[in-house]
Amino acid sequence: QLEDAGFDVWIDKERLRAGDNWKEGIDMAIRESMAMIAVMSPEAFESKYVTYEWAFAYGVGLKVIPLLRRETELHPRMNDWHYLNFIHSRPWVELIETLGEVADSVGGTTPYRPARNVPLPVRNAVAGLASRHKQERMDAIDTLKQMKQIPEAVEALAMAVTHEIQDVRIHAAMALAEVTDPVDPRAAPGLIEALFEGYADEEPAIDFLIKIGDHTAVQGLVELLRHEYWRVRRKSAEALGKFGHPEVVLPLINALDDKDGSVRQYAAEALGKIGDAAAALALIERLDQDNDSDVRRAAAVALGQMGDEEAVPGLIEALKDPFGGVSSAAAEALGRIGDPAAVPKLLNELMKSHYIVSREAAKALGEIGDPAAVPGLIEALGDVSVEVKEAAEEALRQI
Repeated sequence: QLEDAGFDVWIDKERLRAGDNWKEGIDMAIRESMAMIAVMSPEAFESKYVTYEWAFAYGVGLKVIPLLRRETELHPRMNDWHYLNFIHSRPWVELIETLGEVADSVGGTTPYRPARNVPLPVRNAVAGLASRHKQERMDAIDTLKQMKQIPEAVEALAMAVTHEIQDVRIHAAMALAEVTDPVDPRAAPGLIEALFEGYADEEPAIDFLIKIGDHTAVQGLVELLRHEYWRVRRKSAEALGKFGHPEVVLPLINALDDKDGSVRQYAAEALGKIGDAAAALALIERLDQDNDSDVRRAAAVALGQMGDEEAVPGLIEALKDPFGGVSSAAAEALGRIGDPAAVPKLLNELMKSHYIVSREAAKALGEIGDPAAVPGLIEALGDVSVEVKEAAEEALRQI
């Protein structure tokens, strides 16, 4: 009935499909809608999922229309709302009129009114941005995108980033970013909103923000470190490593406490690229206490990139880490820092560790250049591993 009346309708029918993050999909579908029809029955009243969904819709500003399918108690919040009684009759006309009123209220007018001398296809596309049908709005954005050679079309996309309808703002921002080189900074707010609302694949959206690189983009990425989905937080941490702004250091340090190990890992890697000594203590703590070996390895690498001698004791301790990736990264970091205090421990690892750790220990001894390492390196020339032998030979040449 609703589709025949011209409305786009979405209903979840695949919640139990194995492997799907159905909650994320439902949240996204709700955010993309202009209204929710909550079909109420005794089972719906008892369902925590139904309650969550209509409450979520109400919380993000959607019109929630209770539709009484069978006699049931209603949630106290719903008692204040007008509901449609579908128990003994089917008041489709009233439902459709109600949705039409909602559509009119969210459709409104576009904030950009092109002048009469703007090409007619552009003016028609701009008018389509205010359609009550989502597909028509998306078609209008696509039309403007295809007319990227016309300056007025690009300007219309830029103006649409401030549109009152959310899906227009978000999709216009993505389109604007795709058709401008360098990326138009006016796309930044819409890209950030797209990521927060889960509308966009995080990778291209964040790549666009990196290319913009202004204060708004950087602050948006910082805010995304608090996003509910770990994939977005991880990608944001990675992206912030591409900026040398001091303002991103503290948020990345805070991200080292993220509940997701991959976010902590990427935050550590980003801090290593930035190289701000203010992060050293937090990285040393991760190196010592984190239960994720990838995080400990990333912390060791980052400390080596910083070259902070205060990290030497922690890195020496990390040489004993049970995971070879961590101990070899610690050895490499000690070589970068170049403190002779690490030589005895590195010699110990050279003779007793797995060949990968021994190889990195030999390389580190060469980087440090302390003659005290020579006897141990000569002894390592008899190692069964070709890689260790070669690393020891090169270290002896460096010394």
